[in-house]
Amino acid sequence: MAESDGVLADIIRYVTGYFISPVIGVEPVDRGYLNRKWVVQTDLGIMFVKQYHKGRYPDEKLATVEEALRRQNELYRAGVACPRVYESGSGPIHRTPSGESIVIMSRCVGDLVEFGQASADQMYSLGRAAAQMHAYLNDRGTVGSPQWSWPTAEALLDRWQRNWNAATNRGDDRILSTLEIQRGILTDFDFSLLEQSEPGWMHWDLWADNVLFAGDSVSGLLDFDRMRIGYSEADLARAILSFALEGETLRTDAVRAFMRGYGQRKKLTASDLVRAFHVLYAMEAHYVWSIADNTRPGYRFTDELVWLTRNWSRLPEMLSWGEE
Repeated sequence: MAESDGVLADIIRYVTGYFISPVIGVEPVDRGYLNRKWVVQTDLGIMFVKQYHKGRYPDEKLATVEEALRRQNELYRAGVACPRVYESGSGPIHRTPSGESIVIMSRCVGDLVEFGQASADQMYSLGRAAAQMHAYLNDRGTVGSPQWSWPTAEALLDRWQRNWNAATNRGDDRILSTLEIQRGILTDFDFSLLEQSEPGWMHWDLWADNVLFAGDSVSGLLDFDRMRIGYSEADLARAILSFALEGETLRTDAVRAFMRGYGQRKKLTASDLVRAFHVLYAMEAHYVWSIADNTRPGYRFTDELVWLTRNWSRLPEMLSWGEE
């Protein structure tokens, strides 16, 4: 095994006992923040195991993750392309004898695509998968109240000021020039569009590191830990930015294909997508500027929101290209 520390040894013993099958191979997965992950091979097949970092996931936060994992299993049983969660007697999260919190899932086979590089056929499949996920979660009855509230204009501008101060202290000219544009956006932000967005369960992390493809088709939607009731339109904007924004160009063929795929749930218009980008901006623009790390998500999310800010006034025109 590549790793022989006590935590991994404890997890292997637990997985062996759970499946009543010896672990014959372990491969670490070097993705994600603080949580450790492995592909584990047993006589019964290949599994995916994630250990939740105790500092990042206290018990209160793990309770929300467990609810998300239960919903993931419902999606799996409904035929959505996502991993099966192997539950313990008390729920989706297992506790090892030494107190580690882990989740055990089936392994989806497929490949990640690079940012902005999804083909039109892959975007169509992603649109269909997102539609299937949202339809199952949101179209079968009362959804409930969002677990997130819209920020006020005052709150957004207050955070903007703090981010401006942080960027000034770092001497980050790229972010400062973008923040100058963002202040105008936030000052004139159309909050009425947010009120038109319907609450719904959302993945909340639908980007290129969390979707596998087998050829042109989605083979696995991954990492449902953040899933909760919010505003599901934000998933659409996040996916389009992650998979269709190549450099400084939003690929209209990819946007159009995604819209067609999602059309199995509802026909998307340019107005729908403009609102989706407003929802995403309200959720994320107030914090991403303060990210000053070297993580893959940190770099990409900043790049996407810099592009979105600089192209804000052109969105209606750009997104109308996706309409047929």
